[in-house]
Amino acid sequence: MIEKKMFNRRLSRIGQDKNLTVNRRKNLWLIITGLGFLIFGFALTAQAQTPLSPAAKQVLQAYLEIVQQEKPDFPGFEAKLGEKFYFAEREHSKKEDTRSCALCHGDDPASIGQHVTSGKTIEPLAPSANSERLTDAKKIEKWFRRNCKWTIERTCSVEEKGHFLKFLYSF
Repeated sequence: MIEKKMFNRRLSRIGQDKNLTVNRRKNLWLIITGLGFLIFGFALTAQAQTPLSPAAKQVLQAYLEIVQQEKPDFPGFEAKLGEKFYFAEREHSKKEDTRSCALCHGDDPASIGQHVTSGKTIEPLAPSANSERLTDAKKIEKWFRRNCKWTIERTCSVEEKGHFLKFLYSF
C-alpha cells in the first residue's frame, strides 16, 4: 500500500513536470518567434534606409537647390517618382525598340543586370547591394549623362535625377 502511494506521488509529479515542460516550450517558442520578427523588422528597416554617401548627399543637395530655384514650393524628391522613372518604357525614335532603366539594370536595382546591346554584366545599381555605387559626384553625372542619352534620348532633368537617386537609396 505504501509503495502504491509513493508510485502515485511520483506519477503525479511526472505529470506536473510534463505540464511545466509544455508551458516552457510554448513560452520558448513565443520568445523565439518574437525575436525572429524583431530581427526581421530590423533587417527591413536597415535595408530601407541605406545611408547616403557624402557624394550622393552633395549631389542631392545641389539638385534640390536647383529645382527649388525653379519651383520655390518644391517639397523634395520622392522615391516613388524615381521608381516610376526607372520602370517607364520609352519608344526610341530611330530604332524600333522600347527602352527603360530596368531593361539593362533589371527589375531589382539591387541585383546584377546585363546590357542589352553589349551583353556586359552590370553591377547592382542600388548602393545597398554595391558599396561602390554613387560615391563619386563626377561618376554620378557621367553615368546620368550617358544612360539618359541612351535610354530617353535626352539629358535627364535635375528633378528626374533627384527622384531617381532617392529611389535607389530606398533599397
